[in-house]
Parts: sequence; C-alpha cells; structure tokens
Amino acid sequence: LRERRYKTRIYRGGDIEGALLRENCSRTTLRDIDEILHQDGYRRHSGGQQHEHEYGANVTTTALLDDQTTRVRRRGDIPGEFPPLIDINGCLSDEVMAKTLNLLIDAIKKMWTKLDLNLGETKRIRELLENCAACHEKPTPPPPPPRSCSYMSPCFPGADCRDTPAGPQCLRCPSGYQGDGRNCRRLPSCKDHPCFDGVECMDTATGFVCGSCPRGYTGNGQHCERINGCQPNPCFPQVACTPMTVPPFYRCGGCPLGYHGNGLNLPARGRVRPGQAVCDSCPEGMTGNVSEGRGIEYARTHRQYCYRIDPCSDNNGGCVENSDCYNSECNVGWAGDGQTCGIDSDSDGYPDEALNCQDQHCRADNCPKTPNSGQEDADGDGLGNACDDDADNDNVLNLSDNCPLIANSDQADSDHEGPDDIGDVCDNCPYVKNTNQHDTDGDGIGDACDDDIDNDGILNMNDNCPKVFNDDQMDFDHDGIGDVCDNCPRISNADQRDEDGDKVGDVCDNNSDRDKDGIQDDIDNCIDVPNPGQTDSDQDGLGDECDADIDNDRVPNENDNCLYVYNPDQLDVNGLQ
Repeated sequence: LRERRYKTRIYRGGDIEGALLRENCSRTTLRDIDEILHQDGYRRHSGGQQHEHEYGANVTTTALLDDQTTRVRRRGDIPGEFPPLIDINGCLSDEVMAKTLNLLIDAIKKMWTKLDLNLGETKRIRELLENCAACHEKPTPPPPPPRSCSYMSPCFPGADCRDTPAGPQCLRCPSGYQGDGRNCRRLPSCKDHPCFDGVECMDTATGFVCGSCPRGYTGNGQHCERINGCQPNPCFPQVACTPMTVPPFYRCGGCPLGYHGNGLNLPARGRVRPGQAVCDSCPEGMTGNVSEGRGIEYARTHRQYCYRIDPCSDNNGGCVENSDCYNSECNVGWAGDGQTCGIDSDSDGYPDEALNCQDQHCRADNCPKTPNSGQEDADGDGLGNACDDDADNDNVLNLSDNCPLIANSDQADSDHEGPDDIGDVCDNCPYVKNTNQHDTDGDGIGDACDDDIDNDGILNMNDNCPKVFNDDQMDFDHDGIGDVCDNCPRISNADQRDEDGDKVGDVCDNNSDRDKDGIQDDIDNCIDVPNPGQTDSDQDGLGDECDADIDNDRVPNENDNCLYVYNPDQLDVNGLQ
C-alpha cells in the first residue's frame, strides 16, 4: 500500500471465510468487507478461478467478482499517518497493532499538553480580569477615628492619659520623669551614679535616694566628707590628737608629764605619778575606800569597795530621842530597802516586782528568773541583757550576733585578713583580725592595731617595753629591753631566756628560793614567807604576807579595823569591829 506494492490474490468462487482460512488469517479480519459485499448485493460464486494482479500503492484492497470491482471503504477512526492495520495478506498483525497504539498514546499526550497550556492561559486571563484595578470601583475609605488616649495620643509615652469630651487629657509623667504629661524630662536616677562611692542608691517615683555615708564620713549620702574626729579636740589639753578612719575617728596621744590616763579630755583628777591608778569616789548613797597606786598589778590587788550608807548613822535615822534605830535588811530570797521587801526569785538583790519605796533595790528586777545584780539593759527595752535574746535589739539574736550589746543589723566585719567574728562597731581593730581584743592601755584601740600599745607616748617600734608603760625607757644593762619588763634588768640578756619559767632570766637565775614560792630571793618581797602572788597593797616593797602594816596607815594589822584600806583614824560610826 502507498509507497509499496503488494500482491493481490483474487478468488472467483467461495466466500470470504473460506479465503481467510486458506490464507491463514483470523476469521474476524476484514469482517466489514464481507458485510459490504452482502450490503451491495453481490452474489458469491464458488469454484472460481484464481488470478494474480498487481495494484499500485494507492490501492488498499479490491475484490473482483463477475469481472466487476468494488473499492473497500477506509476506516475513518484511523488517521492518515497511521500505518495500515492489515498486512500484505490482509491480516491484522500484533506488531502493527502495537505500533498503532503507541502512536495513539503519543497523540493523546500531545493533546493533554496543549490542554494544560490552554488551562494555564485561561487561569491567567481570569486572574488579570479579577485584579484589574480599572475594572472595579474604588471603595470610599472610612473617616479616621477621633483623637483619643489610644489613637494619636498627644501625651508623653507612658504618661497617664484620660479621655474627655474635649479630647485626651495628659496627666502624670511616668515614674522617673517630671513634667505636665505632654512634655516630660527624665529625672536623675541611680543609673547616673549620683551617690557617693560606696553609698547605697534606691530609685523612687520622684528620683533617687542615697543611703548613709560610709564609715568615717559624714554628709547626706550624695556628698560625703571624711570625719575629722579631732574637731573639736576631744583630747586632754596639750595632748596630740590624730584623725583616724575607724571609730571613734580620732586618737589621743600620751598624757602630759605628771598625768596618767588615756589622753581624753576627762575631768581632771589632779596630778598623779606616771603609771599610777586612781579610782573615783564611790557613787552617791554609798561610801568606801579610795584606791590609788601604781601599776596594773596594784590595780588588780587593790580593788575599791563601796558600801551603802547606814541611814541610822545620820541623826539616829530620824528616830525619836532615846530610841534605837536598826538598819534592817530583807531576808534571803527577798529584796528591798529593809523596811519594804518583796520576793526575789533569783536572789540578785532586786525584787520580782517594783516596791513602794525609793531605794534602787526597790525597782523591779528586769530579769526576775535570771540573776543579774547589775541590771544591765543595753537596748533600754526594760528586759535585762541576761535574759534578753536580742540584747541590742538589732533583730539578730545574741547567739548569732557578732556585737551582742551594740546594735549592728548589717553584722559588718571588715577585717582585711578575714572575719574575726567581732563586728566593726564593737571591734577595737575593725580592719585588723584580733579575736582576743587585747587592749593593754585601755584606750579603745586594740593592741593589734595600736601604734603605742602601752600609751607611754613612744611608738611600739621604738619602745623597749611595748606593753609596759615606761616613758623614761630606762635600760640599765643596755640589752634593748626596758628595766620594767626585763627579766634580768642588771645583766644583759636580749633573748630573755627563762628555762624554768620563774620570770627570772637564766643569766641571772641563781635558783635561790628559801621559801620555795617560785620567786627568787633577790626579787622576792617576802623572802621567808611563801607568797607567789607578790601582793604589796601599800607598794612599800614588802609583800602583804610579811608586812605588819599592810595598808601603811601606821596601825598594826592586828589592831587595824580596815586591814587593807588606809584609815589612820579608825573611824567606826556603828561600833562594828
């Protein structure tokens, strides 16, 4: 067919079915030809003769019957470019069918591709029409809302605002700012570091507040100046005052020659010898001895004793003439003035409840169940220190308080070498660790930070007896150790070695001790009477144990009614011996 030539075999007799069987073709092949032949009224003939004839390429199939030819109709559902469905023998082969199906599938794919393109173009045209600005009428925008606190507010950001019929009204500026609500300016705050170095700063609604100035400074917290403890001068006249950075912010030098004390401007007690101790008079309503002597040892062994004045000794106590006056005392377990007594549960001399009398021992005991004869009350809350869990009322219990008798809620302990468990406000060396708080000269400055420990006017580094008062710096043996603290003042021994610990240096220790009291005979104030304490009340160089007149009042001990107190008149108003 078409470009090729195919041989055609014509049968004059018989039917199509028979011809197909002869050519080994399927019975259904070219069934439409048979139908055409029947429709056209051809009469089949059998036993016809077979002729061969060649047709050109444009001839599909021709059947010759009775010398007449009829053209078989072409399949209209097969495109012209499709290969013929019938082979040269007029049969429908599988190979031809497969090729035809493949071409059909390709044609369908091309149609789908064109269809997709058409759909895309249609969608694009629809979008253009829907989004066409000229195709729609522009909506009229709604009118803007009226000005309010929430819309175009004229107030400063964060300021209080109130809506009114006349419009928004601006009120208070935000915290940390100042103004009328419309115009606000920022106030200085702690971020600006307005306070003095080391001072706590706190922001408030109206600005900032500075805390107290650091220790050793005075001012309002914003401006602080160092305290000059020497203005006004607290020291005794002619005594040098040195400003300090720790409480009490000053330091007094040594007393002038002929005076003794801590250098403070205290009431004058008269001129005393260097190193001499003098006690004040007994308190009002009491009487007693006057203690005056030289050296710490003397002060320890010559305590001052004060006694209550016997009211019967003055005008018979107010009793009528020829009557007896008795100064009665309350029984054990009771307290009062002797005439009015109340129960004293702790037997400390103060009744559990106040009595209707004037004597100080008529006052109620501030610790009824705990003995405290001194009635100390550091915080003045009416509860004695002895039974007050927080004696200084600083909200820190005594057991944990590093200054239990001085209020210090911050519990500051600023010792540079680490805390010594003693708060700064009661530490005699706030910046130097000194747990023992030793203060040899009693000037309130601990030995650990005191440049002049014995307060003799000579700095420690130059003092040959740093802890013993010796402003004359006498050193007989020139060993660098002052005589008052030298264990061998007549023989040089800079090392002060004392093997047997008898307070006599080895170089001058002869171990001669007749009374076996541990004190060598050449320094023993009672050679034949043991007295290791070496007490000498009258400071006459003779120990009390072997002194016939201990108080040196020229009354022998056996006749002296005050053995240790100087009283040459032996006055005894009540006749007691």
